This record gives sequence, C-alpha cells and structure tokens, in this order.
Amino acid sequence: ALSFFVGGMSAQAWNEMLNNNQYILMYDIENTKKLIFKDNILVTTFLLLQILFVVPALVVCFTIRGVHTFEAVIWHFLLTVLFFCGYQFTMFYFKGEDIKSKKTVIFGTNKFFTVLLICLSVFGVLVSAITVDNISNLSSYFKLLFFENNSQLLSQVKYEVSTGGLPGYLKMFGYAPIAVFMTICSYLFFCSFNDAKTKKKFIVIAVIAGFCSLGKVIFTLDRLPILSVFIVLFFYSIRIRKSNFKIIALVVVFFIVSFFLLKFVTSTKMNNMSILDFLSLYSGLGIVNFQLLLNNFSEWSYGLNSFFHPFYFIGKAFNYNIHIPAAQDSFWGGPQYFYSYLYMDFGYYIFLIVPLLGGILYYYHNKVLNHNPIAISIYFIMLFCISTTIVIPIFRAVEFWLMIIISIMIYKMISFSNYKTFL
Repeated sequence: ALSFFVGGMSAQAWNEMLNNNQYILMYDIENTKKLIFKDNILVTTFLLLQILFVVPALVVCFTIRGVHTFEAVIWHFLLTVLFFCGYQFTMFYFKGEDIKSKKTVIFGTNKFFTVLLICLSVFGVLVSAITVDNISNLSSYFKLLFFENNSQLLSQVKYEVSTGGLPGYLKMFGYAPIAVFMTICSYLFFCSFNDAKTKKKFIVIAVIAGFCSLGKVIFTLDRLPILSVFIVLFFYSIRIRKSNFKIIALVVVFFIVSFFLLKFVTSTKMNNMSILDFLSLYSGLGIVNFQLLLNNFSEWSYGLNSFFHPFYFIGKAFNYNIHIPAAQDSFWGGPQYFYSYLYMDFGYYIFLIVPLLGGILYYYHNKVLNHNPIAISIYFIMLFCISTTIVIPIFRAVEFWLMIIISIMIYKMISFSNYKTFL
C-alpha cells in the first residue's frame, strides 16, 4: 500500500511532503523545549535554585566555617529529587486530563477597580514611610542612608522599625503594592482582554504598583520587593515574543532601577559587599546551619516553623505567646532555608512531606494550564514564594497570606469568561 501511495505521487509532491514533515518535526521539538522549561517554569525555577544553593559547599569541598556539610548536601539533593518525583508522579496522574487551549478573557472590572488598587499601592509606601518617621524623622533617616557610611547605626534603625513604629496589622500592608503588581501582571501575561481600554488600565496599574513596590524599599531596605520585580521582568523576557516599544522601554527602566536599588541596599546593609558575595555567603551559611540542625536539633514544631508560622504573629497581636522551637547552634543569627524549616517541623517525616509538596505544586500548575482565573491571579506570588526557598521563605510571614487575600480580592472585582471556582 505504501509503494502504491508513493508511486502515485510526483517527485515534487513527494519532496513537499518531506519538507512539511521536517517542519512539523522541528516544530514539535521546539514545542517540547517550551514544555520542558517555559510551561513548567515553577518547578524548573525550584530545581535550578536548589542546585545553585549548594555550589558554595561544593566549591570548598563541603567544609564551611569549620563545619563539614557533606551530610546536609546529600540531604539537600535527596529532598530535591523527592520533590521532583512528587511533581512528576502527579503529572502522570493528570496526564489524561484535557488541557483547555482557549484563554480566559477579561470582559471588565468593578468601577472602583483602578482607584482602589492605586490607593492600596500608595498606602503601602506611606505605611513604610510613616513607620520610619515614628522611629527616626525622615530627614535624619535620609541623611543617614545617603550621606553617612554607618551600616551599624542603619541596622539599628532598621531593627527598631521592624519591631516598633506602627502596629503590625498596618505594617504588613507594606507588601500591598507587591501583591497588586504581581497579580495584575499575571492577568496581563495569561489572559486576553475584551477591549484595549481595559488592558491599558491594567498596564497603568501595574506600572504604578511596580514603582510603589520599589519605592517602599527606600524605607525598609528589604530586598524581597526587588526580587518580585525581577521575577516579573524575567518571566516577561521568556514568555513574550512581540511587544510595542513603550512596553519594552518600561521593562528596561524597571530592570535598571531594580538592579541599582538592589546593589545599593546590599552594599549599604552589608558593608559594601557585592550582590554575588552576599548570595554566596547566605547560601553557604544556610547549608551550614542545616548541617548543625541535623547534628543537634530534635524538638519538632509540627508546622509552626514553616506554614503555620504566621499564627505566632497573630497570637502575639492578642498577647498570646506561642512557643516555637528554635535552633540553638547556628551561625550569623541562624539564617535557615526551606528544607531547614521543614526539618525543624517534621524531622525525618520530611521525606514524606516534600514529595507531597511537589505534587501540590503540579496540581496548582495544572490549574494554571487550564486558565483558571484564581490560579492565574496568584501565579507570580507562587513564583515569588518558590524563589525565596533558598533564603527565609516568604510563606513564613503574615505578609505572604495578605498578598494571597489581596490577589483574591482583585479576582473578585474582575469579570471573566471562564471558571468561577478554583477547585
């Protein structure tokens, strides 16, 4: 049958068919590359960060500050593999489920949508500024920040700002502009718009919230808002193929401002230390402190050091002290990271918890692939959370859950064409 089929074709037709098949094959290979990296960016980011995290330990042959970290490095790699196995197992479970190709369409927003989100973003900056002003008036603070080279005094002011000033339930709104920025950008990247006016409204909100996110850094010297902006910029660079000149110019401006702000904050807080030196120091100390936990720690906290840690701050607000076991032996004030906190919570049961978390990540990723509006709204917040797993994870803070609440509030103010629920 094949001979008859081929014999009945002209040479030109046969060559065209071969060329078409070659194009289809190249297209499939390109799509496979996209699926491996771009469409699995959450787990890819997690894996790359965990691999880079242990580089300082490998460079110095597992010995950092007199502590032999070989066991911690083995645990780190094993837990990373288990996380990926949980992700892959859940992926195979959902393999037969159809992925909807039609994008979610945004038809309109609440009439107070733009004003409310801009006010919420500006409020976050004002909260940070007023908090500093309550501790040290702003003119003295700016003089200390820009003209005096006194990192010790600046660290003292920052500590007083974090522990005093405005009440905690107000200070956590310093992360409101970050929540608005990442949520709006998620919709811009994953959704279609019914009209150009609505899309332009979203772009304006994203720009204002983005600059407010960077603006609060001047008062808090917190690097995490800068990280949130970098995440969006990086995602934009690998997902968006075509755009107009104004959007590209905005991205470049955001990148330049974010980079120099990060460099300034790092050098100011760390006695002129470079960004790479700081990252190397922090990751090295993280793996050292994990090793010290494996050697000495045995008082499990059952979630209070990781996902349930915000309850400590909630209890504190009501004058109720929740005891949370802490590491007794550590370097540099005890900076821990994702696996360290999970180990402090669950001990050896971490080998069951980590693959479960990998499965949950794919379940969420599957909802994004199916264009679920709530899943889309918190996409950058989830990517932000994953990016902090090599430092102190953001999900330990009340601010993370506030960002989730703000993101859901934004979702409720938008009219969509698709899903109404997340589960």
